[in-house]
Amino acid sequence: MEKRTTKKLSFFLLLFLFFFYTTSLFENWSTNNTFQKDAEITSQKCKTYEKIHTPKNPWELPPDELFNTLRVDEEYIWKHFFDHYTHYPSIFSWIPFQSFKLYLKETWYNNQVRSILNVWAWKESYRKQLCEYRTEFHESVDIESYKNTEKLWEDYASWLMDQIPQYEEVKKDFDDIPEKLNGATNEKRLTEFYEKKMKMLKENYEAERPERILYDIEILKNLDKLAENGGAILVPENDKLELERFEEWEFPYTAYKYYFLVAAIALLQTLFVSVGYWKLIKRNSIKENQK
Repeated sequence: MEKRTTKKLSFFLLLFLFFFYTTSLFENWSTNNTFQKDAEITSQKCKTYEKIHTPKNPWELPPDELFNTLRVDEEYIWKHFFDHYTHYPSIFSWIPFQSFKLYLKETWYNNQVRSILNVWAWKESYRKQLCEYRTEFHESVDIESYKNTEKLWEDYASWLMDQIPQYEEVKKDFDDIPEKLNGATNEKRLTEFYEKKMKMLKENYEAERPERILYDIEILKNLDKLAENGGAILVPENDKLELERFEEWEFPYTAYKYYFLVAAIALLQTLFVSVGYWKLIKRNSIKENQK
């Protein structure tokens, strides 16, 4: 009797583990699909927004209009968002629940990067700096003497390159970011983001693109703040509701409801198969006894 009970329990346990594993794999697959779909939808939204809001290039405007309206390099700004949303890795895993944990980490990384790139929402923003520099240059030259916008833009870029810090100074200011990121949530990916940003910064110095350099510096400032806060999402101080919401949000590496859901589904499958199997065995046993 005890031997038969042990066999039944062993069968039940093995069957439960089998269904538990296959159900978790299905959840991993479903989570991965949701993740990829969300990334694609956000990417398409960014592309649509960029097409609608991208203004003309500065050199396509008449000289007298060049500094009358603040026109930023939207193409460069949106490039960062495109790079982020078009290079999302697959998070499917054969390890139970691993995809769900990766989904949570990627979701948090998405929020981290968005807060870093959202420089125009901050007090000392990229747009404010550009406005001040362009106004100062506008007041120092005779715009009416320029017949060619491209020449005016070249003179402005050359003047601005003399106003902004040198590459070595900027590099020195942010050299300690990888060290600050040590132990932060998504440390590896944020470090890779930093390295890519520094490479872009150097390329912009070599190409003498000062307005892009200013944008790079603002991003590095935000990344530095995020690193100092251990990877916590950056929220503008004047947005108290957002600040409170993110302060209360704890990074959930484990979500017990998710585990219980998989276990419950696996248990129901196990009970259904076990009961059916045992009834079939019992019916065959009765038929054999009747013979």
